Amino acid sequence: MIGVLIKIILTAALHILLFSSYPDTGKYGTAYFWISLIIWSSFWITYEFKFATLKKLLFPIPLLINAAAIAVMIFFITLTMPQEDGKPVIYKLAKFQFPDEQQIKRGKIKYLNSFTFSGGLKEGILLKKAKEVLNKNE
Repeated sequence: MIGVLIKIILTAALHILLFSSYPDTGKYGTAYFWISLIIWSSFWITYEFKFATLKKLLFPIPLLINAAAIAVMIFFITLTMPQEDGKPVIYKLAKFQFPDEQQIKRGKIKYLNSFTFSGGLKEGILLKKAKEVLNKNE
């Protein structure tokens, strides 16, 4: 049970990291975030309980299977994550187009301060703070 919780927390952390690094996800980005998080969490729950016999294998085999599953998860998230420019994140990473400081700041404001289903910032204090941060950098 602890293993499932750790994997779900890892899944959430990876989602937050990717979405904070590449915040220009368009109007469906936040919905994709939550749906993807639910799907991958469900995968880990199913994997943990349906394939309990894998735990009984020799030590490195379950570890390698978990590492491969995490790699597949990262691959599919970066391949299917929506972007406003239409280029998947995996192609950006392959071309060494890493996020700059302003993108990361926008991502932190968007995904770490306010989770909304509309894909934007909540009105009020957070929106004012975001505008101040972005205007200060220009």
